Amino acid sequence: MTRTMLRAGALFYLATLVSACGSGDGDGGGGGGESDMAAGSPPAGGSQVDAGMSRNPDTGDTPAPDAGGPASDARVLPSDAVVAPTPDGLGPSPDPDAAVAPPPDPDAAVAPPPDPDAAVAPPPVPDAAVVPPPVPDAAVVPPPAPDAAVVPPPVPDAAGPLPDAAPPADPFAGLSDEFDDPATLQTRWLGRQAVEGGPPQTAVFDVNASHAGMLSIQPLTSGWFGVYSGPFLYQHVRGDIVLEVEVFAGRVGLLDAAPTRPYNSAGIVVRDPVHGRNADNWLMVNIGHQAEFVGTETKTTVNSQSVLLLDEAPHRGRLRLCRVGTTYVMARFLTNDEAWTEIRRYERPDLPDEVQLGLVTNGWNSLGPQPDPNVAPDLFARFGYARFRRPANVEDCLTGP
Repeated sequence: MTRTMLRAGALFYLATLVSACGSGDGDGGGGGGESDMAAGSPPAGGSQVDAGMSRNPDTGDTPAPDAGGPASDARVLPSDAVVAPTPDGLGPSPDPDAAVAPPPDPDAAVAPPPDPDAAVAPPPVPDAAVVPPPVPDAAVVPPPAPDAAVVPPPVPDAAGPLPDAAPPADPFAGLSDEFDDPATLQTRWLGRQAVEGGPPQTAVFDVNASHAGMLSIQPLTSGWFGVYSGPFLYQHVRGDIVLEVEVFAGRVGLLDAAPTRPYNSAGIVVRDPVHGRNADNWLMVNIGHQAEFVGTETKTTVNSQSVLLLDEAPHRGRLRLCRVGTTYVMARFLTNDEAWTEIRRYERPDLPDEVQLGLVTNGWNSLGPQPDPNVAPDLFARFGYARFRRPANVEDCLTGP
């Protein structure tokens, strides 16, 4: 609609200019018209010469036209000039100083508006990492090394403990000794004389030397009574415990026979590690020759005061000293015995949890309160083994073969 109106206004303006030019030619007979205007005579009435000239907007004067042509300031709009129509339908005279914008090309391709529903492709990511194609063999997991540790599957909680689970390790397994290796005298045991000092108390003291598979001890004059103490091979132990030994209290020069001197015996002692003169605390069980006969001796000593009890019995076999809590049980399984027999039971709450426990000998040679140094002992003791274990209860002190 707008384009049609603009074209109509332009055509109308051109027609007016052509009409004006034609009227001049008719009135002046060709060149006469131009002479009259050049002379400055007014045009014939009704002529429209000012339609071909424009008046100076600053002075109001009308410049003279060039001879033989249209006025110098007359502007002929191109046929495609766009003139906005006025309300009366006539196009205004063009402004000489106004820039005339060329009309849009009607045949030019008009870009369609963007489709709001069209999918907009995202711009490419310049730095996007290019994922290489998978390597065909990369997915193959190599088999584990032959020496790799295989972790067993966890045992379900519902399964409970395994029926064949091994029992807990014996805390005293490393203490026991079969006396077939001499090195254990230094690696496993402590000697009272070496620890506390004093003069020698043995004529023979060895493992697997004098007698194969045995600890052999031949004491000098010494023994365990009151403030006195003799040879002692021990270990430090804690808690409830059983020490069982195989012992032969033989005679020097005649090992199958019992000794003949008073209080020549061999056995077990449990002792408080903290001690001193008139402050020694211990318990003992042994076999051998006692005061007037062959048999067993049990003894309790508190602050170096000893009380002993004697019983007739063979001079060879097995002895036990068992502790459960503060209860100490002494038992025997000697030649001709058919089972373990309790000899004595003592309550000793004064003894600490950690004690010295081990093997002893006596070479007293006297019926008095002191050993007789003028008489040589005739004991030659041999120990076949020393075995430690944990008792389940007091009754367990007497169980087993």
